[in-house]
Amino acid sequence: MLDFGKFCYLDPQRSGSTFVRDFLLRHTDLPIVGDLRKHQPVRRFQVKWGKLFFISVREPLDTYKSIYAHGLREQGGVRHRIAEVKGADFADALYDDADDSATGFHRWLSLMLDPDAAPRLFYPPELQGCPCGFLSWRLLRIGLADYLQPLARCPSPEAVTRLFRRRKLFGPVIRTESLNRDLSELVRKRLSPYMADADAALAELAAEPPPMNQSSHRGRHWSAPLPEALRHQLAEREWLYATELGYSTDA
Repeated sequence: MLDFGKFCYLDPQRSGSTFVRDFLLRHTDLPIVGDLRKHQPVRRFQVKWGKLFFISVREPLDTYKSIYAHGLREQGGVRHRIAEVKGADFADALYDDADDSATGFHRWLSLMLDPDAAPRLFYPPELQGCPCGFLSWRLLRIGLADYLQPLARCPSPEAVTRLFRRRKLFGPVIRTESLNRDLSELVRKRLSPYMADADAALAELAAEPPPMNQSSHRGRHWSAPLPEALRHQLAEREWLYATELGYSTDA
């Protein structure tokens, strides 16, 4: 979360957030009034009338690939959490990518999509029955103010959908797949009054600066289609991305 008072950027992991945060910190002509820590949820007292909230998102399978690639470099909270709970040997075996096949990624993704294993690893105790996948949980954690107790009272996808539509903070969405275009549109239409030099900011985006903190997985063996069972699990667990953000969960 990056709160400038007039607007607040919500920054899920592996969604281009490092780039967007850096861009805003360099170009915004407002002081920071909220928590500068990355990927932090919003508290109710930070929600003010008239404040613009926006968020960055990324296609679910591509996000999982990015998280896995980050873990292969022994980085990221997901790998560290798995090692903490399951042990370093388990994590090392899970992130074995040496055979130049998709086996390692598929094995890891199966764990991340497991409706019993993933919540035990990552979710708070109150959310062990949450009918959402890991990415959707992180989206809800950041996209709703004081999300925990309301989400704990949602036993079904229908209940989660009602909560999301009623209480989601953000309006504009920056998609990683079209990040420069979406961020440019946001600067022109909503953020221009808060930019030190909106034209300079737009010119930088038009030049298509390189991504930051990117875990490369392009062209690797993970680009092969997922097995049918994993495709089904992905659609079943990350349904929120399809129904509310318009992403396809077909892989």
